[in-house]
This record gives sequence, structure tokens and C-alpha cells, in this order.
Amino acid sequence: MYRAPFCHIFVDRLPKSGTLKAQKNAFRGGQYYGRKNDPAYLYEERSSSGPAQNEVRVGAFIVAVYDAKGNVGGTVLGSGSNGSITATVKLTYSSSGKGFVEYPYEGMFTAKVKENQLKTLKPTSGKLQASNAFGPYKKENVTQLELQFDNNESSGAFLDGAPVELTINVDNAKGMLYLTRVENRIVVTNTKPVG
Repeated sequence: MYRAPFCHIFVDRLPKSGTLKAQKNAFRGGQYYGRKNDPAYLYEERSSSGPAQNEVRVGAFIVAVYDAKGNVGGTVLGSGSNGSITATVKLTYSSSGKGFVEYPYEGMFTAKVKENQLKTLKPTSGKLQASNAFGPYKKENVTQLELQFDNNESSGAFLDGAPVELTINVDNAKGMLYLTRVENRIVVTNTKPVG
């Protein structure tokens, strides 16, 4: 299926408020249908002036985290101790240069809840590779993220509503996203939740 390049003109026609469903219904054509099944491109709060709610700029990359799921105490966001969070990460190279860049995934993602560090199980190997020289094929990298709660204190704090602070470090440029339990799902934001 052909996917047209991202176009801010279409996005700017979306309502700036209201539910995601209302925003989707307001937009009929262009890029929306090309990426309608791609959660990394939900248009909620996206504008030409900044990233979407689940995105952050890290150096020459736009990093999006989506499809986050939690398994705590053996049940999805249930009660209990320890557990993990899994998500998909898309890193899009946004530099205007024509060079090739390569960075190891090891150490790129770290996370904590309050002062309790989580263990990064994925990715711990492989490399982020990107270039503008070959069009969109080499601009996007998708990897799986898995974070493990190591103790009752960290998993309990998460279940009680404390956000997981995910730090992304690419070539010494850092950005942060927040993964927060809201009822029985995990919401990803680029601003720290209040409360």
C-alpha cells in the first residue's frame, strides 16, 4: 500500500480539542488513511509545532512509544508484585543531512518509578541505523521495549499511579516519556502527569 509523506497541512485541519474519535471523524483523506492502523501516528495533540503526545525529540530522532501493555503480578495490570511493561518503539531519523548514523541499542533506554530503577530486558542488543540517503526505508527503526519491575516497591508505586519515567539516550542527546497506569491501560505522554 502506498503511504504518502507526512503532511502537516492535513493535520492542522484537525480539531485541537475533543476525543480522538472526534478528531479521526473530522479527517477524511490523505495521510490518515495511509497510517490509520499505526498507533504511533495517532493525531491527538499533533501539530506542526511539536510532537504528538506519545513522542519526544531526541537529537536527530523523533521517538514514539505505543502499544504499551503491563503485566504485574501475573495478570494484566493486576495486583501483586513485580512484573513488566512491554511496548513498541519507533525511532524516526529527522536530520536533513545525507550521512549514515549508527548507535547501539544497549543502554539507550532506562526507566524508573520514583527512585526505583527498572531493568531493561529489551532492547539490549542490535543497532539503531539510519540515513536520509535511501528515502523513508532507512529513516524509521522499530524495536520492542521491555521493562521489568525488580521489587514490590516499584510495581506497587506504578499500580498506585506513579509514572514510569523512560529516558531515551541517543548519542548523548536525551529525552523523556512517561508511562502511566490509567484504569486498566497504560498511557504514554511527553509531559509528566500531575497528581
